[in-house]
Amino acid sequence: MLILAVSFLAPQVLLPLDGPPMPWALAACRFAAGVAVTGYGVVCGVVLSELPEERRTKALAQVEMSWFLASFVVPFFGDLLDAFGATLSIVLLIVLPAALLSLAMARFLPGRSGGDKVGAAAAADDDGSAAAAVDGSLLARMAGVLAWGALVMFSQAAFQCRYGGWLTDKFDMSATELGHFSNAIGLGNLAGNFVVQLASGRVSLRMLCACTTMGLFFLNGALVLLPSSASIWLLFGLMFLYFFFFEIGFLTSYSYTTQLLGDSKTIGMSYYFALMALGRVAGDWVAPFPSMSLLFAWSAVAYAVAAGALVSFGSLARARERGTGRVQVAVV
Repeated sequence: MLILAVSFLAPQVLLPLDGPPMPWALAACRFAAGVAVTGYGVVCGVVLSELPEERRTKALAQVEMSWFLASFVVPFFGDLLDAFGATLSIVLLIVLPAALLSLAMARFLPGRSGGDKVGAAAAADDDGSAAAAVDGSLLARMAGVLAWGALVMFSQAAFQCRYGGWLTDKFDMSATELGHFSNAIGLGNLAGNFVVQLASGRVSLRMLCACTTMGLFFLNGALVLLPSSASIWLLFGLMFLYFFFFEIGFLTSYSYTTQLLGDSKTIGMSYYFALMALGRVAGDWVAPFPSMSLLFAWSAVAYAVAAGALVSFGSLARARERGTGRVQVAVV
């Protein structure tokens, strides 16, 4: 969190306001912010994985909902910018809260104890290497959810890059009408979040994620065929469904990954976020080139393959406990 705060403050301190633009310096700061946000996602998943299965998914959904609620701070941030400038505003709204939260997390969140280290060492001695203690089949067991993360984030990133221009060019929308689609995105995310909270502990995470991913498959097929005469309310509904399905898929795949046990937990969450990041980068790079019809068709295929991979590949349930020879089984 401190890295995130510094990445926002650094451009204000290091870059001259009246000097030439320095896009690479800004990109470096944004890179640091991305490292911090991704690291937070891994830590959050590992910490919340300690909760019982029936409470874990609901807790993850509630944490994710904080991103939506934080959007209500944006108008206040604009007022601070006008009154005090960027540097003081960033200190008040980002740096100080991040510092306080970092201290709170260091004080209250569980860390690795000496017993954990002894257990890991014992497991390594038993199997001949530390890698064996983590379980050499980890990537094979995670193949389905890793493929899901890369393919879905590829499609979603490409769509996010292009949908504003697509709505303007094909449907001749005004800036005001485009603003409505921000509401569709927010409402879709919020509704999907509540559905995940209600479904927590009641249904299979893997199957719920696969079903909503197939919903995205059919939705992209419908978008390919959508005529330019479609009404704004139909488009609003389709955008709502797109982000409704996406939010459910992301939260359930995230929670599903927390079912890893023992030392597999941290490295498995890292693999998950790394593959999603690669998918986003690939989607951003590819987005400008195909037509929207081709992009929707590619995305439909990617969603179908992602859903199939999630259902077909092995379960995350088996993982070696640190310091023991036992295998535990989690509900999937």
